[in-house]
Amino acid sequence: MRRDWNRRARENARHYVVTGQHEWTDEEFFRSGQITMEEEILNDLPNVCQGRDPKHMKVLEIGCGAGRVTRAFAGYFGEVYAVDINPEAIRHIADRAQQEHLRNVKTVLSKPDDPELPANSIDAVLLLKTYHEVASPIVLLRNLRTSLRPNARVGVIDRNGTGEDHGVQKEVVLREAEQAGYRLLEEHDDLVRADKMDYFLVFAAK
Repeated sequence: MRRDWNRRARENARHYVVTGQHEWTDEEFFRSGQITMEEEILNDLPNVCQGRDPKHMKVLEIGCGAGRVTRAFAGYFGEVYAVDINPEAIRHIADRAQQEHLRNVKTVLSKPDDPELPANSIDAVLLLKTYHEVASPIVLLRNLRTSLRPNARVGVIDRNGTGEDHGVQKEVVLREAEQAGYRLLEEHDDLVRADKMDYFLVFAAK
């Protein structure tokens, strides 16, 4: 799987990671990430921030791909961890962050089942169109717990499917998250329909 994603990222990271659109201008690509953040994250901001100033928060995007949403996060939150198992994607984001002087973006080349972040460091986590690609999601979620601060939120946005078709059933995510030690807080399926996703689940560690 990692080898396949490396190949895809070298060929056309923006096509494979986002929506299947082959050609993007920089403006189109990053504007789409801004729209995703505004419609799916900022609409749930009180729950995400839990009374904290966004500029003082550390947020994590697991499976950041080519950085479509990472860049949008960088303009709103204090510190952004862009995590992926794909070295090509991480290199792409690191280069872009350097070019644009995004000093609050930190890239992490992680293990498939461990984001490898400092303990008690993260206020909010997003897995956007990523959960279905994770080989061992229960292990990943368990390893993630140590990096979460109290009251941290974990958001999973994906579509129903079998894994083979770039989707995973909502019931599977709910069951695996519970097994990993999380409780469901909210569902915001209505916020992600325009992005052709089926569900938006928000969890917290038990």
